Amino acid sequence: MGIFKRFISRHKNDFSQDRKAKRQELLLKVREILANELKIDDLQRIQLASKLLEDLGVESLHSIELIMAFEEAFNIDISDEDAEKILTVKEIIDYLGKKTHN
Repeated sequence: MGIFKRFISRHKNDFSQDRKAKRQELLLKVREILANELKIDDLQRIQLASKLLEDLGVESLHSIELIMAFEEAFNIDISDEDAEKILTVKEIIDYLGKKTHN
């Protein structure tokens, strides 16, 4: 077994734990932004499976404001094409994770 494979096998749990922690941190920040922009008092209402339109009431004006808030918070650009594909909180987390390399 090569050095790289041994390193990975020894530290696999560390990487997994680190990834989970970053994902949890990302979820908390996304929840905060959604709650602030949508005037939601109960953060527990915002779950990974929450659908933006059906569960959280995101309409077209909200979408624009949310995209701007996410772009500013994460210092990224979100194309209109990408934004149209995002339908759930989980999809926001996945997208931001890829764009910010978390």
